[in-house]
Parts: sequence; C-alpha cells; structure tokens
Amino acid sequence: MTGLRSEMRYLNPYDVHKMLINEYVLRRPGDTALLKRDASKDRTDYHVIRDNHKFLWDDNDTPLTWEEQFARKYYEKLFKEYCIGDLSLYKENKV
Repeated sequence: MTGLRSEMRYLNPYDVHKMLINEYVLRRPGDTALLKRDASKDRTDYHVIRDNHKFLWDDNDTPLTWEEQFARKYYEKLFKEYCIGDLSLYKENKV
C-alpha cells in the first residue's frame, strides 16, 4: 500500500480515482461491464415529441411536465414554419 500511496501523492483527484478504480474494481477481465450504464430506458427528443404530440394545441393548455413543454415548443415552431393546406382544388385557385 505504501507504493500506491507514494504514486498517488503527486496525482490530481481524477487520476487518483482512475487508479483506485483500476486497482480495486477492475481486477478481472470482464469487470468493465460493472461500469456501463443502462441505456434501455433512454429517450431521445423524437420519442418525447411522439409521446406528447397533439395535432392542435389550445391556447389555454398549460403544459405541466417538461416533456409537454418540449412538445408544445416544437409545435409552436412547426406552426410558424409550415402550413397545412387542401390542394385538391388548386386548379380552380381555391386553396
């Protein structure tokens, strides 16, 4: 332990942490699996918007969660940039 202590004396805290993890946690092959995070419940922006999407938002609706706020913000941006129109009568100039 004195050898390890003398090595750690001149290291910054991050390097000390790395050294201790490598010394005590990662002793056997395959132990790095302990440090991997669970990515099965990760959600992207697309998933949040898809789950909280409303085709029409009322002006009185107040979003409660951050997901609803995010979907509302996306809707407001989409509403200003795009237009939905019925083009079935475009030949008669009735768009």
